[in-house]
Amino acid sequence: MHGRLLTAPALPFRHLGAYNSAAAPQTLRFAMDVHHEILPDRYVLMLTESPVSANGTAADTLARCLQQAWRSGKTSVWVDCSRLHHMPTAARELLLRYQKRLGRRSVRLVLSKPNARVQQAFADVAPDARPEIQDAGTQP
Repeated sequence: MHGRLLTAPALPFRHLGAYNSAAAPQTLRFAMDVHHEILPDRYVLMLTESPVSANGTAADTLARCLQQAWRSGKTSVWVDCSRLHHMPTAARELLLRYQKRLGRRSVRLVLSKPNARVQQAFADVAPDARPEIQDAGTQP
């Protein structure tokens, strides 16, 4: 896998790409970086906002990370949304697709620490068809 290691002290995630939401029909324009970490008990993705980049999109990167999580054999996939202010439509659709795929293998897909706007992006989806939502106070 190509990428660079993110060297933030508390976040040893690998940086895997940027999702550029400029192509999606949205009022806000920003890019979304995707980082990942494989822990003993779960697969973790971190989504963070970053300035819009001209280098294309990381929708494919997010899809690749979700595919790796699906193949990892872990019992849960956690998506840390604590640094995300808004859920891009394409990212939402990928997460819903993988919710279904992971669920067929009894693997939990959990959105960790999403703000109200991120949670609102899933409000129109039936509770059993959307990822679990855990705030900071309920995380194990």
